[in-house]
Amino acid sequence: MLLEEKAKQTAEILATQSLMQNQQIQQQILIAEFQWQQEQFSWQHEAQVHEHTKQQQELEKQHHEQKTQQLQNKKGKEMDVATALPVQGAPTPAQDLCPDHLFPLPGAKPALQEQQLQQELLALRQKQYVPMEQAERLISQLGRLP
Repeated sequence: MLLEEKAKQTAEILATQSLMQNQQIQQQILIAEFQWQQEQFSWQHEAQVHEHTKQQQELEKQHHEQKTQQLQNKKGKEMDVATALPVQGAPTPAQDLCPDHLFPLPGAKPALQEQQLQQELLALRQKQYVPMEQAERLISQLGRLP
């Protein structure tokens, strides 16, 4: 009877050990599958982030192009004013046209006056600050130079 009990205990121990080995193997398989899935999700996420970044850059590029086009259209309208025929009107004091007071002093040479008026118009354009009235006044003054 002792032998049977020992054999039975040994069989139970072996069965328990076998069961534990099977559980460890299953656990290792589950861990490996989990790690593989995590890698797949990471790769997918990286691809999605890359695609999103690419789309975002494309949208930013389109937005920039739209802004540039709008600025060019606006500058084109301002350029039309500059190339228009001079508008006749009452002279405007220099302080009304330019906060920097870049207009020539009375008695300055006409060529110098014209050059300074053109520089003033260019400075206003570069600031992207050319109200229509100011541009017309500058063109008017350029037209009245001798």
